[in-house]
Amino acid sequence: TVHANGAYVTTDTIVNKSGVNLEGPAGGFGNPEFGIDYTGSGSAIKLSGNSDVTVSKLNVRVNNPAGSGIEVGNTSVRNVLERVYLQVKSTEFGSATGAGFLLYAGTGVSMGLAIRDSYAIGFKYGVKMVGTNLANHTWTTVDMTNLWLVGRSAGIVAGSAGVYMDANTNGVGTYLRGGTIESFAVGIQHING
Repeated sequence: TVHANGAYVTTDTIVNKSGVNLEGPAGGFGNPEFGIDYTGSGSAIKLSGNSDVTVSKLNVRVNNPAGSGIEVGNTSVRNVLERVYLQVKSTEFGSATGAGFLLYAGTGVSMGLAIRDSYAIGFKYGVKMVGTNLANHTWTTVDMTNLWLVGRSAGIVAGSAGVYMDANTNGVGTYLRGGTIESFAVGIQHING
């Protein structure tokens, strides 16, 4: 387990490896003095082809309107994101195009992801699930429990969605229970593939 104590500013994506957990400090959840200030245009944290990884008690502030919080995909299985607080810098709310949680299938089937007790605030998409092929390059079995997904509260961004699933997202075994979705053009949008 890697413990992140303090505030870190980075333009580079933090690429996490299989079997390595990333954990913020006790009492750090929601505290802006602890976590990651990301200034790049990709994803602040990326789990690519990972298995058995937990990211927890971590704050991520995205300072670039094109940026996303945490990206998971490329044959990722059995990962957990819990008690993470993802937020777009408030001055970028109106122009944000990224996702709090970007689930990009890429290559292979990604499955068995749990996102629990977490926030995504100010992004165009709270959770965005994207596949590249419905049969074998897709996302399935995502457990979203007790999420608070908030778009832009001072004027809703056209085309925004709390949870978005594209036509190449299989979605079998995926569910959302508890939590809140607010200030998006659409709460849940699944483009039927």
